[in-house]
Amino acid sequence: MQGFIPGLKTIGKISWLFLLSFPLFGCATTQTEISSKRGEEARNPVDSMVVVSHLAKGNESWAGTFETTLVREMKKTGLRAKVQTVSPGAGESEKARYTAELKAFDPATILVVKLLGGTKNQYGDIMEERFDATLFRNARRKTDRKVLWNARITLKPGGSQMSGSAYGVLARDLVNQLRADQVIR
Repeated sequence: MQGFIPGLKTIGKISWLFLLSFPLFGCATTQTEISSKRGEEARNPVDSMVVVSHLAKGNESWAGTFETTLVREMKKTGLRAKVQTVSPGAGESEKARYTAELKAFDPATILVVKLLGGTKNQYGDIMEERFDATLFRNARRKTDRKVLWNARITLKPGGSQMSGSAYGVLARDLVNQLRADQVIR
């Protein structure tokens, strides 16, 4: 007996098939595309690193997610790591503080991560962002710093908009690429 609405059983079957298809299609996941190159100067995995993050120029909250995740993932590898967040419009006193912190930590290497740009849709939602990550051997003078590793990264959010969680994925995948390229353990 179909009840009051003809075809209700058919609609019910279609609804169940629709709901059951979600695990098959899955939700969109954040993707990172990393093109990296290890420099000639990179001989052994490094043991300490300061990451200079220029990501606060975009979204400070997302930059915080990136930095927290990055340090956590790096520490899992046994790397002594610290993040310096470069604030947009940093003055001379702030730059002097960065230099003093760098000298006090005395890392073997410095990883500079910069947001290069991205693409937005017609509604202003960020559809992808591009980054540069360059690892230098630490030296007293900037002119003596050698490039150990460089990567161009494209971050594509899962779903329709960029979010802070996408920056967590960026951090995890960046560390995984450094490990794959045998720059860190």
